[in-house]
Amino acid sequence: MCLLSFCFQKKGVRDMLTAKQEKFAQCVALENMNYSDAYRSAYDTSRMTDKTVNEKASLLKDNDKIKARINELREASTTPKVMTAQRRKEWLTEVVNDPNIDIRVRLQASDQLNRMEGEYVQKVEADVKQEFTINVELVDE
Repeated sequence: MCLLSFCFQKKGVRDMLTAKQEKFAQCVALENMNYSDAYRSAYDTSRMTDKTVNEKASLLKDNDKIKARINELREASTTPKVMTAQRRKEWLTEVVNDPNIDIRVRLQASDQLNRMEGEYVQKVEADVKQEFTINVELVDE
């Protein structure tokens, strides 16, 4: 079942599709469903044979507006939306080094950078109620 009910996009092809056609396109493009399963998810197929579903799905997939929307959704889904760890570090470094930013914000950015780099030691206490053995092997180099 296609769980995606809404997708951010530019105005365009989506405005020309019905809600069911949009859902079909989303299921194909974003949920990687085959055309027949996407059709079943978007339309009421309870009284249709598999052959009918396949034929109707085939007609939809060949519709130019739907093809364009599927391509639009696929393109948008491959665009990175989340910053990589490296980019976050670079951005935080820019904040730390910008003298025009409030010092408290710069200190918070510095603190976050230190956490990301593992600069702080975290103290962990444990109450172990089980006996165990620790073997340590010392090697001369």
